[in-house]
Amino acid sequence: MSMTETGSEADPIKHWEDLDWAVIEPLGIKLKIMAVEGGSPKGRPAIALIDYPPNFYFPAHEHDVPHIELVMGGLQHVGGREERAGAVRWVPAHHVYGPLQMGPEGARIVEVFPDGDLPSIFGELADPEELGPGAMEALMAQLNNLL
Repeated sequence: MSMTETGSEADPIKHWEDLDWAVIEPLGIKLKIMAVEGGSPKGRPAIALIDYPPNFYFPAHEHDVPHIELVMGGLQHVGGREERAGAVRWVPAHHVYGPLQMGPEGARIVEVFPDGDLPSIFGELADPEELGPGAMEALMAQLNNLL
């Protein structure tokens, strides 16, 4: 077994600090996606770190795969339920949930997906026009450029 000095260029361990934030317009969220096995998150387990701005709203939606969500800071309302730092939620695949409403300080969320492909992560809106005509398509196009 070989050892690599932590923090060296050859170190296989990755940290959030190693990744740049992507700002997703027009939503104003900041996002980092890390594949569990390194490289592109497409087709492999992935972790998303999301910073939602104050009072951010996202309509009810579903994902193609189950996922686990952890609230790291701030306040998030999911449907009528309040979630604060330390809250953990598991959501089954194809279960419509939400809407998401962030509190006045916004929220930092970690989401863990068995497949980091973008359709799996961002899923489908229950009402595609709730964000406005073409907004979800524009969002997906911008996110595809990140991977």
